[in-house]
Amino acid sequence: MRRATRVMRWGFTLREVLVTAAVLSVLMAVLMPALARARDEVKEETCRTNLRSLGQGLHIYSNDHNEWFPHHYYEADEWSDGQPPNHGVDWIGSMGSNEWLSITENSTKSPRRNHPSRSLFMLMGVYGATPSMFICPESGDKEDPLENYGTDSAERKHPEHASPGKNRFDFQGYKSLSYGYQLPYGPRSRPNASRLDIRMALVADKGPYYTAGKLGKGGTHTVSDQRSRIQPPLRWIREGVDGIAAKKTREWSKFNSANHDGVGQNVLYVDGHAKFVENPLVGLNNDNIYTLQPGTGAAEDLVGIVPDAGDTRGPQTETDSFIVP
Repeated sequence: MRRATRVMRWGFTLREVLVTAAVLSVLMAVLMPALARARDEVKEETCRTNLRSLGQGLHIYSNDHNEWFPHHYYEADEWSDGQPPNHGVDWIGSMGSNEWLSITENSTKSPRRNHPSRSLFMLMGVYGATPSMFICPESGDKEDPLENYGTDSAERKHPEHASPGKNRFDFQGYKSLSYGYQLPYGPRSRPNASRLDIRMALVADKGPYYTAGKLGKGGTHTVSDQRSRIQPPLRWIREGVDGIAAKKTREWSKFNSANHDGVGQNVLYVDGHAKFVENPLVGLNNDNIYTLQPGTGAAEDLVGIVPDAGDTRGPQTETDSFIVP
């Protein structure tokens, strides 16, 4: 007689499957936040790398231009001691193409209505900057394709390649630039390598007080910027300097750059180094880099003020960092 062969079948019991699924769920719950944070840290480091690269371009430019960092042509009111801190240049809402100035026109066409973003755009191409360098990977912004469209195109029907300094003088709009720059207008705190304290902020993630505005000229694919609805936290003034400086990161989130979900911002300093900071009080004497100092008191200066459309105020002192937009 032939003996029957016993076939062994291997498998998991329902209990084993449930235990394995539970273990995997716990591991995923533990690992996912860590992975997400690691991904965010990579993006933050990419952002800092962008700023350091822009810093190199800024300093090369200053070496070629008598210590001046880039600032495009403008005409401002004359100042004298005792005058209000006005520079006479309207810039809010003027990024991209407008009825008074197109991105394809040099700022000499409208020297009193043009955006500080034109100064950063001067680094494009000649000083090694590329559109991707001006984009923070966490911001949701899209790099400028360096194409001119519609009324900004020579033929007005088909896109044409944009050549910086020849047929393009500004970014396409607010969503094509993730960083702000020291306000270049007026005689105070103008971006100069020898005049600005090396501890001052020069470029940083763009601040919370401006946002994407209306479309530019028809068919241009441009979007201007405008004043956001966020107001500086004036209620904090009564807490004094120590109280304001002691605020937690979560309390600052609304008043930090939105590029990193309000957690903080990357800042490039005049000396060329860049770092991530958890609140905007990183200028000299805890200066808020996203607001102007009114000069009415220490606490008031920490909170600061923000110009609205048509308000041409600028820094009152040589140590007031004001990063825009």
